[in-house]
Amino acid sequence: MKKMKKIIFALVTAGMLAVSLTGCGKSSDDQTSGGSVQSGLVDDAKQLTGYNFSYNGTVIAPNMDMAELQTKLGDPVSYFESESCAFQGMDKTYTYNSFVIKTYPDGDKDYVLSVTLKDDTVSTNEGVTIGAAKQTVLDYYGEGEDTNGDTKLTFLISGDKVTQIDYSAVK
Repeated sequence: MKKMKKIIFALVTAGMLAVSLTGCGKSSDDQTSGGSVQSGLVDDAKQLTGYNFSYNGTVIAPNMDMAELQTKLGDPVSYFESESCAFQGMDKTYTYNSFVIKTYPDGDKDYVLSVTLKDDTVSTNEGVTIGAAKQTVLDYYGEGEDTNGDTKLTFLISGDKVTQIDYSAVK
């Protein structure tokens, strides 16, 4: 029964991600550029709680202020925005070499909604990467849904290997 719940949860999460990728707005902007990485502190407006990971010394987590985070990460490889279906304003997607950050608008700021790890050059703080064995995930995180504070950490597993790692805000 637990295995079926995990499968259903993974499918629902994948479906939500697919919907968020398509957007519902009418405007978009796609840019390509390079960028450098700098370390820095977490936004004071929304305190960091729950799951996060580090990229070259920069902590990245759901609910962080994207403007502050972008100054630390540099320009993304690509950028996309569309009118938000769930919030007033624009949903934005920042694609970096090894991860994708999606944001949600809140007033005049954009906050991190989710972070998706794309390859094995980045990992969770515990060292789990894309391609890791299912048992490695179970050893570190156990079985079932994993929510911590205002964040959720999701592993999609195909066969015995991790195929996607998502950090997301719990609203």
